[in-house]
Amino acid sequence: MASRSWRGFLVHLREITELIRADPSSKYSERRVGQRTVNVDLTSAITKAAMSLTSGRLQGCLTSQVQEFLERIDQSGIVVDRVPEVLRAQLILRYPRQDPSDDAVTHAIKAQNAYASLWQSGSSMQPGTVKTGCLPDKIWNPRPKKANELLARCDVDLFGWIIENHDDRYLSEMKTHGDRLIEFRNEVVHGDEPQPVSTGEVWVSMRWAVRLARAADESLGAKLTELTGGPGW
Repeated sequence: MASRSWRGFLVHLREITELIRADPSSKYSERRVGQRTVNVDLTSAITKAAMSLTSGRLQGCLTSQVQEFLERIDQSGIVVDRVPEVLRAQLILRYPRQDPSDDAVTHAIKAQNAYASLWQSGSSMQPGTVKTGCLPDKIWNPRPKKANELLARCDVDLFGWIIENHDDRYLSEMKTHGDRLIEFRNEVVHGDEPQPVSTGEVWVSMRWAVRLARAADESLGAKLTELTGGPGW
C-alpha cells in the first residue's frame, strides 16, 4: 500500500524526466541524432531547473504525507490513548494561529481547547479533531535530517527505519545526496552560481529523493498499522 502523496510524487517526477530529455546533449535525450550537440547554457539551465523541481516536489511530498497521515488518524475512530503522547503534544505546540494578533497565552488557550479531547482517556477520536496542517514548518527544506525531525513529531523514527530495512551506509549516502540536492537548490534560488552538475548527477539526486520519500511513506504507513490495526495507507 502507498499514500496518495507518494503516488502523486511519482507523477510529478515525470515532469523532471521530460525536462532532462529536452537537453539534446544528454545521453538521456530522445532527440539526439548522430553526434550530440553541446550547448553548455542549455544544459546548465535544464539541470538547475531539474534539481530545483526535484527539491520542491520532494518537500511537497513529505509535507503531504504527514498531512495525509494525520487525516487517517483523524478519521480512524481509535481510542485517543493509542495516539502517541509526542504526537498529541506536537499538535498542541504547533496548533495554527487563527488570528495573527494572538499572543502566546491566547494561542495556548486556543490550542488546549481544540485538543482537549485528545487527553480524555478512553474516549474515541472524533473526526475533525486533528488540524492536519499543524506539523510541517511554514518554511523548511527536505534535507534528510529535516525529514527525520518532521516524522519524529508523528512518533516515527525515519532514520531507524532506514537502517533497519537497509543499513548505515545506505542512510549515509542518502544524507550526502540529499544535502547536496538542497545545497544546490539553495544556491540557485539565492542567486549564487552552483558548481555545474550533469544530467547523470540529476538522475542520482532524483533516485535518492525517491528513496527518501518512499522510506517516509513506508514508515508512516507502518505507524498507521500499529495505531489503527488496519492496512496502513
